[in-house]
Amino acid sequence: MSNFIDTVLKKLDGIELTIHEVRQEQKAQREKLESLEAAVKEMQPSLKKHGGMLQVLKDSATTAEVFLGQIRATICAEPPTSTGTVPEGFCVEAMSTGEQVIEFEKKLADNEYFKHVVDWLRYHITSANSTTRMTEALKAIFKPEAIAAGGWKGAKGKVALKDVVKLPTV
Repeated sequence: MSNFIDTVLKKLDGIELTIHEVRQEQKAQREKLESLEAAVKEMQPSLKKHGGMLQVLKDSATTAEVFLGQIRATICAEPPTSTGTVPEGFCVEAMSTGEQVIEFEKKLADNEYFKHVVDWLRYHITSANSTTRMTEALKAIFKPEAIAAGGWKGAKGKVALKDVVKLPTV
């Protein structure tokens, strides 16, 4: 019987060591978890700040997508059948500011100027591939800064692209 009791006691000692090791491991894991929680709490203000900036970027990208979608729909409608004639010295300079976009929109209200712009684009952009035509037209008319200077509603001093109606029809 004493052998049995000795065996049981040895096993209990082994179990106690194992339980002690498990508790030490749990304590170490708990400390790591607390450290991670503290780091997350420390980063939360920064994450909130950057989350707001990401939302602004997302809104700007959505605005640009809507505006470019209007231009794409117009440009991709059908390939030009003729190049038209462009008046001597007529040229469209790529816009880089919101003010230039507004001024260009005002100029497009004149039907003669509108026709010259369309003819100029047809003369300079001859690709049959609609995607290539659209890309070339966007590069000819806009610099990236001009697109960034616009917003759908015109918030934060940007050009209100929802009010720009002639430009997408070019």
